[in-house]
Amino acid sequence: VLEKYALPKDFMLYVGSLIERKNLLGVVEAMAGLPQNVKLPLVVVGQGDVYKRRVQQLAQERGILDQLIFIQPSFAELPALYQQAQLFVYPSYAEGFGIPVLEALFSGVPVLTSNVSSLPEAAGPAGYLVDPGNAEAMKEGMVSLLTDQALRKEKIAAGYQYAQQFTGEVLTEQLVSAYKSLLD
Repeated sequence: VLEKYALPKDFMLYVGSLIERKNLLGVVEAMAGLPQNVKLPLVVVGQGDVYKRRVQQLAQERGILDQLIFIQPSFAELPALYQQAQLFVYPSYAEGFGIPVLEALFSGVPVLTSNVSSLPEAAGPAGYLVDPGNAEAMKEGMVSLLTDQALRKEKIAAGYQYAQQFTGEVLTEQLVSAYKSLLD
């Protein structure tokens, strides 16, 4: 998958629609402030025309357009992207739940996400939670999760463990239990 899309060995990952509430503009602002030794490209998986152009324009203005890589992989290729990413960024303002966050946790990737909406629940104690309107906080989170190896290991282990409560087996057991309690 890396070869197919000519991706670098190390990158950050964003997976989601390219729309305002997903806050990719905030990610670009945060990336623009990263120190040189921490700068990694961002692989962007998602669709959206108008917002994508706004993101590209801001990245151009901040001098980091070359650090954004937009791709449209198949669903089957997503696990490889998650598993290769150094960091998953998802600072959305609002979500129904945040399935991409869980996909990242299952893949052993540290997650930087929002402290609002359903995202604290989706990420659990493993998520590095930030105010989605605060690019400086996002930047600090990126730096911490990319450079502090102890923190990375802690977040990866906690994330994988937390994600286990969302496996098909666990959810099926909970559903059967709920039906049984309703029938009793």
